[in-house]
Amino acid sequence: MDRNAFAILCDLLKTCGGLLDDGNVTIEEQVATFVNILAHRNKNRSIQVRFYRFGETISRYVYRVLRALLRLEDVLFVKPTPVPDDCTDSRWRWFKGCLGALDGTYIEVTVPESDKPRYRTRKWHIATNVLGACTHDLKFVYVLSGWEGSSTDSRVLQDAITRHNGFKVIIIWPMRGIPTVKVFLHHIEVHGNFDMSDRRNWTLEEEVVMISILEGIVADGGRCDTGSFRPGTYEQVTSKMREKIENITLTEKHVQNKMKRMKDRYSTAYDMLNTSGFGWDDTRKCVIVDSPEILEEYLKKHSNKNYAANRPFSHYERLVVVFGKDRATSSMAESAADALDQWDWKMMSQIRLVSLNLCLLPPMLPVLPLLQVQNKHQSGRERGLLVQQQQTLPMYLKKSMERASADIAKLTEAITGGDAMAHLGVELEGMGLDRMQVIRVAMYFGNKPHQLRIWNGLNDSYKPDFVKTILDE
Repeated sequence: MDRNAFAILCDLLKTCGGLLDDGNVTIEEQVATFVNILAHRNKNRSIQVRFYRFGETISRYVYRVLRALLRLEDVLFVKPTPVPDDCTDSRWRWFKGCLGALDGTYIEVTVPESDKPRYRTRKWHIATNVLGACTHDLKFVYVLSGWEGSSTDSRVLQDAITRHNGFKVIIIWPMRGIPTVKVFLHHIEVHGNFDMSDRRNWTLEEEVVMISILEGIVADGGRCDTGSFRPGTYEQVTSKMREKIENITLTEKHVQNKMKRMKDRYSTAYDMLNTSGFGWDDTRKCVIVDSPEILEEYLKKHSNKNYAANRPFSHYERLVVVFGKDRATSSMAESAADALDQWDWKMMSQIRLVSLNLCLLPPMLPVLPLLQVQNKHQSGRERGLLVQQQQTLPMYLKKSMERASADIAKLTEAITGGDAMAHLGVELEGMGLDRMQVIRVAMYFGNKPHQLRIWNGLNDSYKPDFVKTILDE
């Protein structure tokens, strides 16, 4: 990176990203530390030697630069434009009207030992699966990172599409002459190329025997760290089932198909149990859900027919041993917009806590001297976080006050009647009351707003008697 590009990046992070110079580390040094780690894969120890900083200081400022960089999403991510009809690029002229392309890539990461099975790819690398979409001129449009390396590209794409700040996909009809999936399936159905001999109805006894055999294979180390079984497992299961069940008609293909269906059903139930609102009923041996609304929202994002909630699944606990708990859960996956929403939520929570603490202080106790006394006993990291919060506090307090004012206005309208109070005078004049009587009744409702709810709930024929009762008082 040359000096001009570095200066532009620092200016963008300062003006658009909100990166601040707190007097201890300049913006240029913060960005230089971040770029060194990102571009050259330098570790924290190397940066300590180069910049003469503590490791905790480097981590704190790298996080600040990353947070400011996420705010530049609208600046750095371009708006896609379709490939023009007069495109001369040899790679893109065949995709007229296309907005771009998407693909997944693996980025190696360092994770705890217990999490390595979930991050292990099919090529035995410890990595995270990152989805990226770019335009035809190689400019990024969308990035979703954080999925475990063992996850498939289809799961990552489905998660990106169904997120709140997700990736919007435009469906384009295939070009003329290229067969669609529907045409291909129709061709198979007409010509009868599907082999029905691979289908088989399994009994409950056969399923129990098969699971017992698989449990023994797992205990002997027959399952890899990636979750797949070692070569020869289907042949081993088939031979053992023939030994335990007499006169059974079974092939290796039958065992492979049955294991696939069992794993699909187990995976669906496992994903449900790792979602908020779902739980396990040990008595009924099934997945339960707190409310129909949670289930409906889940099915919008995960349309799967392998298993449905509230249906018995007696083999689930045994299949946990067979297939393991190392399935990818996307707990760390987030896009730039998701990360900003999460950070804003944390900041608002801290501000609400600070506001509550300030409200609980004695009215004559000054706030600023109290903060200054606390700063004397805080570490450098805590003082830096306090400075940052004080600098961003006015913006978030403004948002909180606007939201609180709107809530108070709604609450006042609900208590006092709102529009009903405004139309009260017209309604009273329609009953034939004079000016002084209208004023007396209006003052009565103003002093007792709860009586207005009774007034609004009365039948029109009862209201003259209610007014007479008020005037008699």
